[in-house]
Amino acid sequence: MGKRGIRSQRGVGEIYDDPKTVQVICLMTPDGKLLLDELARSFGVSRSELLEQIARGKLGIIRL
Repeated sequence: MGKRGIRSQRGVGEIYDDPKTVQVICLMTPDGKLLLDELARSFGVSRSELLEQIARGKLGIIRL
C-alpha cells in the first residue's frame, strides 16, 4: 500500500523513511492467519503493514 498514483520501487521507502528490505517469516496456525487477515482488513491495510504499525507503536496492544 504505497502512495496513490506513484509506482513502488524496490529499495525506496514510501510510507516510512526506510525501505522494507527485511523479510520476516513467522509460523501461525491457520486460524491465527485468518484472524490476522481479518484484523488487517478491518484496518484497511495489509498483514505486513499491520505488523509494521504494531511494531512502531502506532496501534496499541491490550494485554488480557
